[in-house]
Amino acid sequence: MNHYMTPLLVGCNPSLMSSPSEPPYDNDIDLSTTLIAELNAQDRSAYAISNATVVHGHASPNDNDNNDNTLEVGEIQRVILTIHCLLKGYEDNDWITTRISDILNLQQPESATLVTRLNLTNVLETLSVVQIVPTRAASLKSLLASDLQYLTTSEEERKFMLHPQAFYWLAELDTWKNSAVTSETSYTWMSRYVLAIVFYENVFVGDVVNQTDNGISRFQTWLSSSESVCEWSGLDCNGDGILTRVYLDYDEMTGHMPTELGLLTHLTYLNLFQNSLTGSIPTEIGRLTSLKAVFFAGNLLTGSIPSEIGQLSSLTRLSLPNNNFVGLIPSEIGQLTRLVVVLLSDNKLSGMIPSQIGMLTSATRLGINANALTGSIPAEIRQLTSLTGLFFNENNLSGSIPSDIGMLTSLSELAFDQNSLTGSIPLSIGSLTGLTELHLNANELSGNVPSEMSQLSNLREDRCQISEGNLFNDTSSMPGVCT
Repeated sequence: MNHYMTPLLVGCNPSLMSSPSEPPYDNDIDLSTTLIAELNAQDRSAYAISNATVVHGHASPNDNDNNDNTLEVGEIQRVILTIHCLLKGYEDNDWITTRISDILNLQQPESATLVTRLNLTNVLETLSVVQIVPTRAASLKSLLASDLQYLTTSEEERKFMLHPQAFYWLAELDTWKNSAVTSETSYTWMSRYVLAIVFYENVFVGDVVNQTDNGISRFQTWLSSSESVCEWSGLDCNGDGILTRVYLDYDEMTGHMPTELGLLTHLTYLNLFQNSLTGSIPTEIGRLTSLKAVFFAGNLLTGSIPSEIGQLSSLTRLSLPNNNFVGLIPSEIGQLTRLVVVLLSDNKLSGMIPSQIGMLTSATRLGINANALTGSIPAEIRQLTSLTGLFFNENNLSGSIPSDIGMLTSLSELAFDQNSLTGSIPLSIGSLTGLTELHLNANELSGNVPSEMSQLSNLREDRCQISEGNLFNDTSSMPGVCT
């Protein structure tokens, strides 16, 4: 069933199309209410226009306060009427292009009410399946539909998946010099579409660190560019002009990561560090198998770390600290055997450390501190002989320190403090002669401090904490720089 071609229950008055400057007549003032009923009847309640009474009737002379950026209520209703006529087969593309362009160019002034903006947003949702420009739009719809099938959504959901503002910009407003939609340019069109979604789904707050020369956030200039995405601020391409790197760190973005990111399959670098992004990591990230580096640290992301992350077989750096992730560390992380840096600290992760972490034999830094992890330290960490930094501190770990910890001879930093570890310090710790930092305090360790610790001659003063909170019988062998 085509949800968008069912005729609405009112007549279409073509005279309004030819004279859009005149307000709609009284016999059309129930159009918005009818549109709501029709959308609801078609199970489109999520996209129904809310608070219809605001667009019901005409605007008084004082309604827009002479603000050029604010559409009169009557104008909003004419747009709805135009959509209605368009769906019934009466087309005037020049008029609808002009009016919708006006809507898309609104800067959301303070004088525009939230209700008005909600109405505009839902009007745009309806536009998402309207063929505004028969030539380019039809080709783009076909192109996008072929790619959207790879996202993890049902066929029914894909019918409504086109992002209305992003698609309208791509089909009608994008001034890219290469305007042909061909198989050779399909990935570039898809890239522009996904980046437009990123643009429309995010706003900016606070002081932006990475600015253009005009003092605005880097990607606020994107959609005004007629150049290739390779020329857009914060983006890089390879020698073939394919988008491969995204740098949007410190841009004070507040929004979410759209699922459509999974369509940028040539990405090798994705840096969204230190923004205010919310929501979860989309599972579609698993499609980005060329990624070598992911930096999502310092956001407000929630949900679990998706198991699909294990499909990123080229990944060498995974940085997710300082968010609000919950749930388990996915065992699939063990499939990322090229990982060099793994940082999951300062989240709300729980459960046990998966034994598969021992498969990360290329890792040099492993930080899962400041979470709510339980259980024992997996014995498999003895396989991580390339580690220079190991941070399991500030969790709820129990059991003993693995007896063969001394196999990690490359370690320079070791932090197991602020857990509930028991037993004695293993003798093999004396083999870690490269240690400059050692933190074992605030546990329930007991016994004697092993004499082998005297071999740790590289420990730095004030960077060694052992005895606080522990119950040692004898600390005479403790290095002098330790407390």
